[in-house]
Amino acid sequence: MRAHPQELVDRAARLARWHPLQDVAAILGVQPSQITSWKNRGWKAAESGRSKRPVPQDFAWMAGRMTFAELTRHYAAGNSTVGRWLREAAPQRRSRKGDVFRRDPKTGRRLWEMQRLQDNREGRPHEE
Repeated sequence: MRAHPQELVDRAARLARWHPLQDVAAILGVQPSQITSWKNRGWKAAESGRSKRPVPQDFAWMAGRMTFAELTRHYAAGNSTVGRWLREAAPQRRSRKGDVFRRDPKTGRRLWEMQRLQDNREGRPHEE
């Protein structure tokens, strides 16, 4: 559902004084039912969007132990919700099960990739 700005609702109210609601809908490019909803609401725009699901208390702890897909299944949440939680909580995350990573601020590379590169330069095999 798209939230409409109050200015559009105000324009609809002005047009509805002189024109049928069907014509107002055609002029503004919205459905006639939308004009009826605005009229029934007293020409007020709807609240923008729904409330967002809060970050669970144990999310930071679980995010350090689960992959992204496991988190979505565990919390029965969508990808965008879990992504928002990760941005808000900003814990260490696992890219694959067992690989904890943080990004190096200078290079943007994952730290475990940096360790693997460093081990290869020194001739040591990387421990997995």
